[in-house]
Amino acid sequence: MNTKADNTIIAFLLAFQDLKTALGEQEKQNLKEVAKQLDTQPKAWEDYIKGRLLEIITPNPDLNKSYQFYKSQLDNLEDIPDDLLPN
Repeated sequence: MNTKADNTIIAFLLAFQDLKTALGEQEKQNLKEVAKQLDTQPKAWEDYIKGRLLEIITPNPDLNKSYQFYKSQLDNLEDIPDDLLPN
């Protein structure tokens, strides 16, 4: 995966960490499928998996708002400081 793809995943993880409400059952199932696909087919990230992850993020207003904030911050950095990475 390239840096921009890493930013997508990192921004999602940071946004997910901030989420105050639980994901719905369908969102959880979709996220499990995305995680499984990423684990078994990491080379499909750009062509398929990234889009599936964004399909989970976009309809959830709180998650999407937080994701967009973190993504824009990460895209403006050359190196990601360790304190921004989820623990």
